[in-house]
Amino acid sequence: MSLPTLPHIARRWGPLLVLSLAACEQIGNIGARHWIPGEADGSHAAVEVGPLFDGLALTVAGGQTSAFRLEGYGGTKIELAVDGGDDTHLFLEGPLGEDDDAEPLAGQSPVLAEDQGSHAHLSLMLARGVYRVVVGSGRGSPSVALAAMCNAGCDRREIDQQQLATLLAETGQLMELAAALGPRLQELIPDAQASAAYDAQLGQLVGASDLGGLRRFPTVPLHATGLARPALGLMPGTPPSPDRVLDGELADLLGACDAPREVPVALSALLPEVGYGHYPNRSLTHCQATHSTRLAQLLTSLAAGNGSVVRYRGAALHTPAELGQALLDSGHTIEVRNERTYANFLSLSHDGYDVRWPVWVDTSVTLLDGEQVTVPMGHSHHAWRISGPDVDARVMFYPGTSGAGFFAQTDTRPSWTGLKVRDAGTDGARVIQTLDLATRYLRRLRTEREGVASGYSDGGAGFLGGCNDSNAVLEYLTMGSITAFPLMRAASLDAQPALGDGLDAVVRRLPHDADVAPDRADGLRRILEMTPLDVDSPLLPDDALRAQLRSVSEEVLGY
Repeated sequence: MSLPTLPHIARRWGPLLVLSLAACEQIGNIGARHWIPGEADGSHAAVEVGPLFDGLALTVAGGQTSAFRLEGYGGTKIELAVDGGDDTHLFLEGPLGEDDDAEPLAGQSPVLAEDQGSHAHLSLMLARGVYRVVVGSGRGSPSVALAAMCNAGCDRREIDQQQLATLLAETGQLMELAAALGPRLQELIPDAQASAAYDAQLGQLVGASDLGGLRRFPTVPLHATGLARPALGLMPGTPPSPDRVLDGELADLLGACDAPREVPVALSALLPEVGYGHYPNRSLTHCQATHSTRLAQLLTSLAAGNGSVVRYRGAALHTPAELGQALLDSGHTIEVRNERTYANFLSLSHDGYDVRWPVWVDTSVTLLDGEQVTVPMGHSHHAWRISGPDVDARVMFYPGTSGAGFFAQTDTRPSWTGLKVRDAGTDGARVIQTLDLATRYLRRLRTEREGVASGYSDGGAGFLGGCNDSNAVLEYLTMGSITAFPLMRAASLDAQPALGDGLDAVVRRLPHDADVAPDRADGLRRILEMTPLDVDSPLLPDDALRAQLRSVSEEVLGY
């Protein structure tokens, strides 16, 4: 059964059922009776399966009922259509409360729009809040295909750094922002003299009458030794603890679905509306969010080789690869994804808005006219999405200053950071290989941080490589390519004795972008491969970047 398309919708559905939630105005008839799934008609209670907009074809088996979650940001326009049997039901409920634990089960919240029949259809505008789309049918019905499209307001709204500064200037809080960002700059640039220079520059920019100078602040030169390296590891997230020893049944270690969803914390007491950190992805179910956090720690403990054991279906599992294989054998699906985004180092929010504020890197790679390419710093990682009878979670692996290991992937990244999935797949052999490589990489870093990097701050973050280096190692050993940029592992490490962990050859093969200017053609290619947004995307930070990326694209595609 193919999914219905929007032209198909226009042909087969007459006047659209429209509900304007933002204006609290209902237009059209949502039916005289709300369908409640249950044993009366042979259907099953609705089961929450996670995000509605997740890039996947959505199919609900006949006689089953599924609930898909989505978040509205105010003015969010969505279109829903099903293709199924005559007794197919489609409705939207919500908005849900802030406390997910206190929410009724899917199918028991206030219904805002409803349609039924083999080609049920809804067109909606959503206010801010979390909603459920519920799709189901009775016993003996054919499977139901659901098509969903978001046409406007699909992401959290944004302001840029100049707009933020203007708002704070109007309330007399702008200098407080500069003071609060000082410690962040020290983390970004640990060199005291350089950090003081950037701090002074920020003070001058916020004190100027024209705040436009903030748009490309800070810009860090890639080849100024030591300046850019640490920044690539500074990603918000709960630090994993490789030394934490775990031993128990998998179900007990994952526990109940009771972890809090953390919202951005205030940058300072004097700036209560300015937060640091990402918003939680509330389109994930509470169990998905909770189990992702606990599975990330579990995998980190196993990867560290600290004696941790996970017991599952009668087997004692000692590594992430062993656990992954056991999950595959028990009917789970695991998708491994090579993802890249712009790094959101400053990670600011203001009163429900994301703040678009990239940290720029002057790459020293030049265009044909001699102009140096300057881009927002890029971040990449490998991520695993696990779904099945016992585990439904999302984790990613990378090293950073907060620690190397597996992190829960449970936040909504700002739209300006983009997302490009270099490759993705569910092949079991590749899934297990990537988990094994992540384990070896973590253990290598632990050895190097106790030895060659023992005198470096933050355990040698950047000097030993950052997120992009770990991603490049996994990509090269599974796909035979290197597409991450910039790579920060120090060139001097190539002269160190081999560790015999199976990674010696590949880490010596990686470019050392912070120490050795990359081959120009290879540098341009990797810059383009790392760009997480389309060249024509309106989400790019500015037109100058767009123009440079177009030049890079034209040259690279001409190779």
